[in-house]
Amino acid sequence: MALEQKELQGAHWGLRERGSCQPWALGVLLNPEGGAFADAITIAEEHVMSLPDTVSFDDASCITVSYLTAYFALHHAGGLRENGSVFIHSVAGSLGWAATQLALQVPGVTVVGTAGHAKTAAAQSNGVRHVINNREDYVAVVKSVLPDGASVVLDCRGGPHLSHSLDILQPLGKVVLIGAKDMITSTRVRDVITTDVSPVQLIMNNAGVVGLHISELQRKAPAVFKEVWRRLLGMAAEGVIQPHISKKFPLQDAQGACRHVMERHNIGKVVLEI
Repeated sequence: MALEQKELQGAHWGLRERGSCQPWALGVLLNPEGGAFADAITIAEEHVMSLPDTVSFDDASCITVSYLTAYFALHHAGGLRENGSVFIHSVAGSLGWAATQLALQVPGVTVVGTAGHAKTAAAQSNGVRHVINNREDYVAVVKSVLPDGASVVLDCRGGPHLSHSLDILQPLGKVVLIGAKDMITSTRVRDVITTDVSPVQLIMNNAGVVGLHISELQRKAPAVFKEVWRRLLGMAAEGVIQPHISKKFPLQDAQGACRHVMERHNIGKVVLEI
């Protein structure tokens, strides 16, 4: 089971239909609406996918939230095109790792992003052209390495970073808001106040801001959600995308797993094992 409680994978699950419970002898991947931190869950059929034989349970647990969010952010919300450039906050995290691999499937795309010093080598091995240390002025560095600006910015931080993201955007580029990471600290949840965006500013700068919430997308556009989910599983089966698991924890140490993520130690995904 993946640490993010939206994902769950396994084998020999039960399917209850018309009062009977039939076992599945297949590997399945689930994306339950109400979360997966539970002894038992009820899930709609459209939230279940069969796993290709060549995709392991560990890899499957990494795909649903991170790779789906990255795919929709880059291609549907961000409109990434050939020879484009992508800037990713936290490029070595689970979503950043996925977005890097997916962006590089588009010919001529350059990926730039931020990460801690200890994660630089891993991010570079995943294809990031230039890794900016979290302590650096990333706006200045991006303007140096991408003189024309980024065509897509994946912003998982929110708050004052939205205005910075807009500042490094090229004309006709888009900032895709995919979270507010800075709300979460190692000890508490805090408020993050995001600077207002002026419609006039967007018009004059030929810029766009798009929001993305993967659970709401699944609820409101289930057909396209499942189509992309199936496509990503196919890419994993062919080895086109390769999830990275930072560390595995037993379910009994779920608190330690959460702490590992909250303290920003993970590169890629953290997985809970049952």
